[in-house]
Amino acid sequence: MRDYFEKALYEYVKRISGDNDYNKNEIRWMNYMALYSLS
Repeated sequence: MRDYFEKALYEYVKRISGDNDYNKNEIRWMNYMALYSLS
């Protein structure tokens, strides 16, 4: 379930950013993961 969530969240981040480049989204991605780990 965790792996599925991470993949879905990554796809969401790519979609809202309008950019498929992981490096450009890395900081935003880490912010989402930090929020998830706190919840």
